[in-house]
Amino acid sequence: VSQSPGRSHGLRRATMSDQAVIEGQEVTMSVRISGQPKPMLYWLRDRVTVKSGPRHIVRETEDGTFEMTIKSALRSDSGIYSCRIINEYGTKQCDAKLQVKGMPDLKSSPILYLSF
Repeated sequence: VSQSPGRSHGLRRATMSDQAVIEGQEVTMSVRISGQPKPMLYWLRDRVTVKSGPRHIVRETEDGTFEMTIKSALRSDSGIYSCRIINEYGTKQCDAKLQVKGMPDLKSSPILYLSF
């Protein structure tokens, strides 16, 4: 099958942003990609594939953005997240750091009393 000249078949993608959240918060990482044929997309944390599940929700929006949402982030979710896209013309990857900080320890925090 011949392709029309000038038609691009490469992969294109935007970068992801580093994020920092407090433990228990929801965090969403997103990347917009394009390519023909439509590429396969994989999410990885520290080079290990992230499996979809109740806490890790992966979806594609109508504008071609792929999102991975982590519900109720844990400190163990911290790491380097990668979005790897692959089609027959190649592979591209973008990375972002997620830092999940622990909840402040209320027992050791000073209590502030206000009077009016």
